Amino acid sequence: LCSTDEGVVVTYSGLSLSINADHFEKLKILFNRNNPTIHVTPSDHKAKFVSSLFSLLARYDMLQGSGLQSAVNGTVFDVLLKHYGCNTECFASPLNCRYERYFSAFPDTDSTFGSLGSFFGRCDFESGGCYQANPPFVSNFIDIMASQLDAYLSKCMEPLMFIVFIPCWKETSGWKALKSSEYLKEYILLDQKSHLYTEGTQHRRKQRFRVASFDTSIFFLQNQAGRQKWKILPSHIEDIRNAFESLEINNYETRPVETKEKRKKLDKVELGGKSKRKKQRFDAIS
Repeated sequence: LCSTDEGVVVTYSGLSLSINADHFEKLKILFNRNNPTIHVTPSDHKAKFVSSLFSLLARYDMLQGSGLQSAVNGTVFDVLLKHYGCNTECFASPLNCRYERYFSAFPDTDSTFGSLGSFFGRCDFESGGCYQANPPFVSNFIDIMASQLDAYLSKCMEPLMFIVFIPCWKETSGWKALKSSEYLKEYILLDQKSHLYTEGTQHRRKQRFRVASFDTSIFFLQNQAGRQKWKILPSHIEDIRNAFESLEINNYETRPVETKEKRKKLDKVELGGKSKRKKQRFDAIS
């Protein structure tokens, strides 16, 4: 493990993988919270962290495509948290998660950093809640997800809502299933040129954002109890649209990665785990 001008490099058996400084600190925080140091020596704790970090970076480096891991920007997450108390992600990774509570594709590498496991086949949704779902942009995957969402909503007796972000692929079965779902309460369409996503490989890039490749469809799915608890107002929809467009779309190509100091001034978001962990989130590096 060694530091460079641009971040950190971790090497094993001749293979070196890099990560920028902000993401390194984020992963260290997540690791420390999920791996208590009681009855563990500092050297063993550090060795486990380095080993887990290398395994995580190697797994996601194999995916190659940045689109598979792109995320909505932090301002959008803030709006969802403010209006609906949405603080859990259905499809995230330790690298791009906004909150400490998230489901991910690879529990074997991700659970060390707090992953709740796979979104599919879980019983966690029986207690209700509001969840953000930004799945990999793969047609068959979206189709499977749509079926699973309906299944969760039909079984849950507590207030339950999923806010789903996918490309506006109207010809696909997954999009059609979401649009025709009996649980659909509200729908938003965003023009491709008017909004950005957080770059999927931002942990080793200088550029954090990229213009969306497609129009984006946003689906609000609620069971009956959820409709009673969460009212989706026109002002909420406007806030979401504004949040997607808040990143200076015309200047995104020259926007640098912000330092921690700048982020704290601009977004006033804690990166460390000092006090209000109930709403802990990782802003610009999510």
